[in-house]
Amino acid sequence: MPRSDQKPQKPADPKKVSPGDPFRVLLLATSNQGKVREYKALLKPLLVKLSLNLLTLGDLKARGFEFPEAREGAQSFTENAFLKARHYADLSSCPTLADDSGLCVLALDGAPGVLSARYGAVGLTDPKRSQKLLTDLDKKLLSLNTQNKTREAYFETALVLAKKGLDNHLAWTGRLHGSIAAAPKGAGGFGYDPIFIPRGYDQTLAELSLSEKNRLSHRGEAIFKALKDSDLIDAFLGQGE
Repeated sequence: MPRSDQKPQKPADPKKVSPGDPFRVLLLATSNQGKVREYKALLKPLLVKLSLNLLTLGDLKARGFEFPEAREGAQSFTENAFLKARHYADLSSCPTLADDSGLCVLALDGAPGVLSARYGAVGLTDPKRSQKLLTDLDKKLLSLNTQNKTREAYFETALVLAKKGLDNHLAWTGRLHGSIAAAPKGAGGFGYDPIFIPRGYDQTLAELSLSEKNRLSHRGEAIFKALKDSDLIDAFLGQGE
């Protein structure tokens, strides 16, 4: 993924989407309300320290700004996150934070991976998608010899910050290792949370509180790395202005 050390040029059109207050804007490029809840909690220290006002794609839509969906299709989480961050940064003129996350199951050769949100078919509900994964995993385990039978899996997140007019970007990653449950448990979280048991736990992510999940999650790890780079982020946001 291209990262340039060249001095970026000032954008030809530097107008900003006003949040209605004096804070600087950071756009979170997602409409997934589960992710929005988690990121608002995880990003709070950074937002306060850098005086940033967090907006989501839903917030911009409510203000009359609606953009075509970013095209994905890359082979890695980081590449997909970059494509989304660059897409929405260029269209909105807001510095944009985008992620790509997914579940990788060892016995399924890393699937669903970057296709996690579209596993099975576009439009499937989270419970149906999780049930398909359980069915596929159980079928695959029947075909494996004993030493290769494993329910191990991990969640991975790639987080990318991009800004209109800049060739370079910032990126962080996080992972959460664990295993796939025999059946869904818990009513919290979203996505595959009800079938994922973090390493060292007996409960699924959907059975944990939001604060506990954020403390150990793949997104939490990526944000923790970003928080340590707060000065770098501040400098990045000031480039090209």
